[in-house]
Amino acid sequence: LLPVGKSKKTSPPRICLRKIEAKHRSDRFNPMRYIDPAEPQSAILRLTDNLVTNATGDRKNGDGFWEDAEKALLSALIAWVHYTEDEPTLNHVTDMLDQMGASEQDEEREFIVDALFAETRVEIAAMRAHEDDYDEQTRDMLEGLAFACAQYNTFLKGAGETKKSIIITTGVHLAPLQVREVRRILSGDDIHLEALDEGKRVVYLELPDTNAAFGFLASVFYQCLFETLVRKADHADGGRLGRDVHCLLDEFANIGKIPNFVRLIATIRSRGISCSIILQTVSQGKSLYKDDWETIAGNCDSWLFLGGNEASTTKTISDRLGDQTIDVIETSETKGMNGSWSRSVRKNARKLLTPDELGRLDTDQCIYLLRGLPPFLSHKLTD
Repeated sequence: LLPVGKSKKTSPPRICLRKIEAKHRSDRFNPMRYIDPAEPQSAILRLTDNLVTNATGDRKNGDGFWEDAEKALLSALIAWVHYTEDEPTLNHVTDMLDQMGASEQDEEREFIVDALFAETRVEIAAMRAHEDDYDEQTRDMLEGLAFACAQYNTFLKGAGETKKSIIITTGVHLAPLQVREVRRILSGDDIHLEALDEGKRVVYLELPDTNAAFGFLASVFYQCLFETLVRKADHADGGRLGRDVHCLLDEFANIGKIPNFVRLIATIRSRGISCSIILQTVSQGKSLYKDDWETIAGNCDSWLFLGGNEASTTKTISDRLGDQTIDVIETSETKGMNGSWSRSVRKNARKLLTPDELGRLDTDQCIYLLRGLPPFLSHKLTD
């Protein structure tokens, strides 16, 4: 690190090196930048549903009231930020959530965010009564905010204690968004997903493999990626991207549930987008996508089995390998004065490889299945 011919005292300070490194970082990702401008309200609802499903957890018990209430509140805040901020981010959303409150004793008490929506509803009513007094841009913004107010009204219908509980639980579930490093990542966008098919580019997602708290960011990223690229392909000549985009979905079970993935996997190939789903066991996919997993797996034309002994995985691969025909030779012999001996041959079917045989597959071997061809037993490439 020392310049040639210079003493140690003249070496550049390390803080300068850190500044240079920080200046060239390109890891910021802003989901709100990719809200579809043609259908923003539908895109906001999809983003909200993703956050509630993955960041706030998938609740298996209860009647769904709290989940629906969180969706209504979060949709209202995201819509408000989208229509009022010049460069909206999820940081603005969490900041608004921090300013919210509810009183159990005085249910009519207004907090800062309550006042903002109340004033906006008055302005919307005035605009609709005298549209000619407003320019087109202002009218469009207020009509968008009307959607935000409608979602917020759903939240307001609860009692003071209920609203307070909704605010608290939403804040707890979105706590990962308040982490300093996550806020930095969400503060802007350096990735530009709409340009992924322009030239050669690689985007890496690094997630902690022992902590699932931030896995929802990957799910949100893939939602924005697929929606942006599909929208771009649909508006391109020929309905296809300029360059094929391939997604290596490693640790597929740990990146959260990608919205609408069961339909995407069946339709994105015609647009120049493909996916490789990488799992440790088949049961992981079934656990995450439930009944939709069979459809997802059915849209994968090739399978690569690298080994394993998990029961559902080996059974699935064994079934896909199919049967082979074998000759079964049976002999019988009867001893005695009138002894006899017979031999019969019959055809039987058995699995090409049974589940237990797959579980004992050599570690340096793999099995590759490609639609329309017999399966391949091959050696793995090693360093």
